[in-house]
Amino acid sequence: MNARTDGIREISLLPFLSGVKNSPPVGLSLTSVDPSDTDRSTPFNILHDSDPLTSVVAASFVTDSGCELKRVFLLLQKDRYDIERDELWPLTNRDIDDAWRHAFSHHADEGDDASRILLSGQTDDNGIPNPFSSLFFCKTRRLFFHPPCPLCGHPLTLCKNDDLLLSSGLRPYSGSTKRYLHCVSCSTQGANEFYVRELGNDDPETLHDQSALINNFRQLREGSDPAGDFPCIRCPDHDKCYGDSRAAQARIVPFSFYPFYLLIFDSMSLPALDFLPLISGASFDELKSALSAKGEPGRISCLENIQRDGLSGITLFPAHDERYFLEALFLKLSFLGDLLRQIFPQPGITGHPEMELTIDRIWVRLPGQSGLLPSFWNFRTKFLDIVRPPGISQFFPKPASSNLLQAGLLWFYALLVNKRQDSRDLMLSLKETASFKDGLPAVESLSSPVYAPEQIFWNPEGKQVDRHWLPLWEQSLMLGFTLLQTAIHPGRQWSPGSFFTELENLRTEVRVAMLRGSPVREDAPVRVDQSVGDENIHKILKGIIGKWRQRGVTETPVESPEEDNEMMETIILTPAEIAAPVYPLSEDEEWTETVVLSSRVVITEPPPSSPRYPVSDAELETVVLSAGGAKAEQSTAALPDEREDAMMETVIMTPGTRPEGAEGADAGPAGEGMEDSENGDDLPDTVILNPQKPKVKAKGWKD
Repeated sequence: MNARTDGIREISLLPFLSGVKNSPPVGLSLTSVDPSDTDRSTPFNILHDSDPLTSVVAASFVTDSGCELKRVFLLLQKDRYDIERDELWPLTNRDIDDAWRHAFSHHADEGDDASRILLSGQTDDNGIPNPFSSLFFCKTRRLFFHPPCPLCGHPLTLCKNDDLLLSSGLRPYSGSTKRYLHCVSCSTQGANEFYVRELGNDDPETLHDQSALINNFRQLREGSDPAGDFPCIRCPDHDKCYGDSRAAQARIVPFSFYPFYLLIFDSMSLPALDFLPLISGASFDELKSALSAKGEPGRISCLENIQRDGLSGITLFPAHDERYFLEALFLKLSFLGDLLRQIFPQPGITGHPEMELTIDRIWVRLPGQSGLLPSFWNFRTKFLDIVRPPGISQFFPKPASSNLLQAGLLWFYALLVNKRQDSRDLMLSLKETASFKDGLPAVESLSSPVYAPEQIFWNPEGKQVDRHWLPLWEQSLMLGFTLLQTAIHPGRQWSPGSFFTELENLRTEVRVAMLRGSPVREDAPVRVDQSVGDENIHKILKGIIGKWRQRGVTETPVESPEEDNEMMETIILTPAEIAAPVYPLSEDEEWTETVVLSSRVVITEPPPSSPRYPVSDAELETVVLSAGGAKAEQSTAALPDEREDAMMETVIMTPGTRPEGAEGADAGPAGEGMEDSENGDDLPDTVILNPQKPKVKAKGWKD
């Protein structure tokens, strides 16, 4: 640990690293073991680098033999702050230091969060974090070291002395975001050399950048390395690295050029930016292709890791199943519920302070696959961020909590941003819709395509959502507008407890609807499945007739020229008509009949018709006709004015039995049909006749 002249101590990360001199039995590995990493510009697995102040780096704890024990994420302070200069409210190094202190304090107060890992000496007795010293890495020898002063070999440290900086023509530490390395030992002797990661347009010529610092390492010799930690002096490739080829420029890279703050967490699986598209129908290959075009290798590695770990089985229902909408909605509501409970926790648990809760700082952890549920049905979310420095707006009265506003924006982002609709389009619509003053917006105001339920899918084109599930979608949107309404309009009351109760009730409704299956459609027409064609029915009838001809008990039935040798009959009988004679219908009536015939049943031309009433929406009833006549399960005859609701009946006639009133040469008593049974045909033949022939008359069989 290095004592600083300004009272701030820098500590070394080297004693905790794996693969260094006197490394511990279990150390922190910051690089991959892949030998091809030496060909990359950086050997560190940077997962997320778009934040202006921090980066997320993948690392692991390994044994001294290289066996990986635990994967972790490092929330690392950046060397380059990607922020615009604001003269009205300038951000300074002091603000960023305070933000890191607040972050340590906040994560220490998360009593139920066991994911944070602290190293020995990382905080002082009061919980104030100590920064780690600058850390460089040689890719060829895979060694870490602290950058030494090229003049005396003592470690370079961060200069926070504003007077010294101003006298050297540099910007003050406490009044800017510029940072400079220097040697305290040389500074006390009047030799002030300052180094920066990159030179700016307004930097003086006396200032040195990273390239100049590495090149000046060649000045160090055996006697100018007090700590003996600088590996280049005794390296056999010293002349190659610092000669004309200047190989050191490519071989030496900084893990952090400046002293840095570091928070260590259990590793997460992937960022929410990729999790939400995956549960909305995006494919892994599609996401990896898009990330490759954006230059996001870290996020691609996350996708590849979950595929390699067998966590790529995403959904319960396939994308073409209509219940996939409910599954996507359920998972997104679960995602938002887990997220918002961190922002607005239960009493007694510290929540997030007022901070920027943006989607790119949210990560998702997937546990190991159990095989019982799809992998994306079991997850946890976490903010990987520091407590941001306060902006100028925080010094003026605000209408409501900014956390509520951020939560509302996250809500709609999760539900509505997809491949076709980006966050900009969504925010413009929200600004217009959320301008309501008298309660929540009317459902009619959500008719815009921006709020269509199909937008929940990653690719909404061609998708349709069952209208019975629209109320669940509208409730989901209204919960989001509740957050925005409370944030925008001061004085409105909002209860986290009531909100989460309503959210859980909605999740339950969605889950029940999803697992119950497709809704019953009250107005849907009854569909009749007629998978057997007329040709197949005709073949069945011809087979029956051929069998009877071989036995010599029947003749070819009289065929109507209109029927083209097809015999298609379906009879629908009401309870009152079972006992009555079967009469033929008129030319314009349809006769639907289901008949089960034995080998001795012969139906002849019935007597003249009597008045009939139409039968519609009838229910089927099975009637068994024995030798003694027909017996219906319901004996009450339907009145003429009740025929519309009469019950359809299936007629089953035993051998030797036929409807009352049927006459023919073989219309003998029931026992006369037994001779066929003795010949081995003791099973009745089943005939299913197509109801699609509208002009079929009742034709009997002739002997």
